[in-house]
Amino acid sequence: MKKLTLLACLLITAVSSSVYAESKYDTEYGKCTDAAGTMNNGVMASCSEAVSDIAKKDINTYYKKVETSLNEREDKAELLAKLETSQKAWIQYRNAHCSLSEMIGAHEVYCLMLVNSQRAEELKSLTE
Repeated sequence: MKKLTLLACLLITAVSSSVYAESKYDTEYGKCTDAAGTMNNGVMASCSEAVSDIAKKDINTYYKKVETSLNEREDKAELLAKLETSQKAWIQYRNAHCSLSEMIGAHEVYCLMLVNSQRAEELKSLTE
């Protein structure tokens, strides 16, 4: 039974590792922290902010691409309204979530980087 459990754990780890693809945001954060040479709160904050800025630019780019693609649809008014509503709701979520993260011990700037990066990837998927 122990061998079967161990085998299952190894299989799950192997599959999850092969499914995970490092995003460009992960890569940029890694480059930034590697260039700093040593990790501390200042490096984490600086690198998080730099990567978050990249993600925010991508969010704007992908949002505009989605918006443009929706303009070609018959039901564009409804879809554009939903896009705007979802973006506003996401901004409220991001701000509340990262504020909470800061209050319970995580770094808000790191949280913002993660959430902005995820949103950029979500919007990107809508353009493909």
